[in-house]
Amino acid sequence: MRWEERQERVQEKIDEAIDHLAEEFSLNVNHYPVVIWVGRKDFKELKLPVDELANFEALKRNKVSATYPNGLILIANHSSDNIVEEATHFLHFSNSGIRNYETRGYDGVCLDILTEALGFFGSKVIDPSIKNNGKTNQENGIVKNYVYKRGYALGEIMFYSYIQGEICRRFVRDLFQNPLDRHGSAKRKLRQLESRFVH
Repeated sequence: MRWEERQERVQEKIDEAIDHLAEEFSLNVNHYPVVIWVGRKDFKELKLPVDELANFEALKRNKVSATYPNGLILIANHSSDNIVEEATHFLHFSNSGIRNYETRGYDGVCLDILTEALGFFGSKVIDPSIKNNGKTNQENGIVKNYVYKRGYALGEIMFYSYIQGEICRRFVRDLFQNPLDRHGSAKRKLRQLESRFVH
């Protein structure tokens, strides 16, 4: 399949997943992301900002994808579960207004866990057959593996709670829209969710 065709198909799948989740939880879609299928392209061909070079190389090497709070999605793995997770991240970032959380220390790690939990939750809503494979590998490092493992576990438990009617759409919508912008707010929210769902 040519790069242009794959690019178009990946964009369509992302947009469909965003629409599905937005309708399910009454979330806003003011715009759609800029989606770039990495494929065999090199960095210069894609005309990305220079500060994305390290991320681009890591994504391509590890066949993973990333969603940025500015609305850019780089797809290096076109599997269905990967695409719907990135669509969920975009919807979360665009509805919550979250911009940059990498410099927030432990609260940033907690926000990363919450982001992965919502990403996996949204994936399961769209396709319940998706399995929790955890995304862990040596390249990720200890902290990132910890984030994936804890986030995916929470997202999976939340999904089953949702389909069993234990949590409502409004509860989920509030999670997508919460900016968690106060000091310690991500840590408190994670503790609250885990005490409710993880027994």
